Amino acid sequence: MKLTHKLTTLLVAGNCAVLSGYGLLARAREVSMFERDMEFDTLGVGSTLLAAVEPTWAREGRAAALELIRHASASEQGMGFRWLPAAECSAALDPSERARFEREGRAFRRVDGRLRTLIRFRPPDESAGALEVTKALGSDEAYVRSSTQLLVAATLASVAVSGLIVFGVGEVLVGRPIQALVARVHGVGAGDLARRLDFGRKDELGALASALDRMAAELERASTQAEGEAEARRATLRQLRHAERLATVGRLAAGVAHELGTPLNVVLARAKLIERAPGDPERVTRHSVIIREQAQRMTRIVRQLLDFARRGEADKRPADLRALAADVLETLRPLALKRSVSLELQGPPAEAWVRVDRTQIEQVLTNLVMNAVHASPEGGAVVVRLHDLCSTPPPDHGGAPAAHWCVSVHDQGPGIPPDLQQRIFEPFFTTKDVGEGTGLGLTVAHGIVAEHDGWIELESSAEAGTRFQVFLPALARPAEVVA
Repeated sequence: MKLTHKLTTLLVAGNCAVLSGYGLLARAREVSMFERDMEFDTLGVGSTLLAAVEPTWAREGRAAALELIRHASASEQGMGFRWLPAAECSAALDPSERARFEREGRAFRRVDGRLRTLIRFRPPDESAGALEVTKALGSDEAYVRSSTQLLVAATLASVAVSGLIVFGVGEVLVGRPIQALVARVHGVGAGDLARRLDFGRKDELGALASALDRMAAELERASTQAEGEAEARRATLRQLRHAERLATVGRLAAGVAHELGTPLNVVLARAKLIERAPGDPERVTRHSVIIREQAQRMTRIVRQLLDFARRGEADKRPADLRALAADVLETLRPLALKRSVSLELQGPPAEAWVRVDRTQIEQVLTNLVMNAVHASPEGGAVVVRLHDLCSTPPPDHGGAPAAHWCVSVHDQGPGIPPDLQQRIFEPFFTTKDVGEGTGLGLTVAHGIVAEHDGWIELESSAEAGTRFQVFLPALARPAEVVA
């Protein structure tokens, strides 16, 4: 659905809801006013008649008074009058109406399309009864129905007109400018950097168009400067290679050289293929994609190495480990579904409080879960389980037994051979195929957990798969959370 259609639908629906609500309130108010007016009319007419009946009853007796009531009933169009003795009066009212009648001396009932009004009257020679005044409701109800129909028609007309206006204005002010922006984005993507948008507007869409024009201008300038910067890039590469040769000391440098060698060779080979086939756009594009992927791989290797070697101080704060694990699983679920692997979080529903740097622990769990997904067969499952326990840190970690939260990541993969398990946390060691891993992920994770006074344990076999367990010191529920 287009944005204009969505805005139109939303505004029309809101307008319809407001007008419908107003219509219902207006109808209820009219009905209430008619009811009050009818009660007032019948009460006024009945009181006037009683003013004549009372002295007649006192002077001429009961028969003359009843005759006066019958005469009034016959002569008054639309209304009827009759005298109700006390017994009939009581029988005609339900308990709540009877209580009101006793309290106020009047009562109103709606029976068979007529309003019946009872006005208390105590004749001189008998117990109190009531004068009943009846009036048909038909004409008034017809008026209310007519008003309701007019209100519904006005509401529908208003909704239709407002919908057309909103749609037209939205198409002019929103729909067409957005279409122009989309077309311009496609043009930039296709290499058309010279054309400019000129909306002449000072709203958000105008600002977006100006920003898009500035971006296209920057891209155009960057494209024209590319040739001039080629030599500078080559000089920079020579300096970087010289610095790399100076920095290749010890095992880390050897690992970096080994890991960067493969993608660099791929880039070089593909570049040569491009040189040999300058007139074949399809081959040039294919080789360029491979060069880009290898460049991204090299960037990832360097970034992970920097994370391992120069990781800063952790910003440790109270965090719910269960919620953190759930967020990681939700983030990685599309990757797992793509490989037909299910992700499952198990453990107590209660919160699991620890004091950690949330970003760093997310990095640890992300690495472990991604490794488990890659190791799992198609249709397999990765189970992340939380449980609390009192555990003793390993000897190389040190410390007394204490309360810890354990997060285990268990896959159904082929397991890690026993002779390789001792090296699993070494830098640049990986069990993945060439090109799929840098060998730094578990090393970085091990260092992060150690900085949080925790440790990682590994259990793996060909039959049961692999389970990594991350132990972190438990934290009592923080005071700021309790408050």
